Amino acid sequence: MDCDRVTPLVSPLIDGELAAADRAGVEAHLAHCAACRAALEAERAFSWRLRAEATRHAAPAGLRARVTTAIAAETVARHGPQRREWMRLAAAALIGAVLASGGTWELAIGERQAGAADEVVASHIRSLMPGHLTDVVSGDGHTVKPWFNGRVDFSPPVVDLAEAGFPLVGGRLDYLDGHPAASLVYKRRQHVINLFVTAEPGPEKAAPSSFQRQGFNVVSWRDGGMRFRAVSDVNAGELQQFEELVRGVVAH
Repeated sequence: MDCDRVTPLVSPLIDGELAAADRAGVEAHLAHCAACRAALEAERAFSWRLRAEATRHAAPAGLRARVTTAIAAETVARHGPQRREWMRLAAAALIGAVLASGGTWELAIGERQAGAADEVVASHIRSLMPGHLTDVVSGDGHTVKPWFNGRVDFSPPVVDLAEAGFPLVGGRLDYLDGHPAASLVYKRRQHVINLFVTAEPGPEKAAPSSFQRQGFNVVSWRDGGMRFRAVSDVNAGELQQFEELVRGVVAH
């Protein structure tokens, strides 16, 4: 691929929308083209700022209900009498679901908040900018863990995974949904893995869920009153391996 072909594919690459064959071609080109890599990073930075700073407005519950009712009524009118009762029940169920969900429907497996996946990816992208990756630089958990004392109101587990190929490089204070988050930074070869840890009261454990945002893999789970979210551009299999190693240590 040349620059002319790669340029329009940068945004789909960031959004995880490229087919495998196109993705391989674009990544091969980026490996030796500094100009296109710079365009990619600029696009990622713009995407992060748009998601992090754009103002969002939720429709009032009454408006959502009226719109949904109108759509359901029109749909019913277009069907024969034999289907009218079924459509009435379906419309009622739909309205109830809209009101119960607050109108926010987004597929983010295992996440209670629809924007959570985008937020952790935005924080991950921000950390990759020069000077943002770590507040404390150390591969020693006994140095990193105490650094969070007084900065977060919980004790994040700092796991040593160097022998498994995931060395700890440090940590930093971050914020997710307006609350302090401990970010533990690991490496997998040249790839960065951010492990975000936040306090989350509720059931002791929640099974891990995996999904993708903007070309990054994300895996989320809950254990010991904390929510863990690992984000990286490593492949899904390696991120799952990382998650299983962390969960195995935390469980003990």
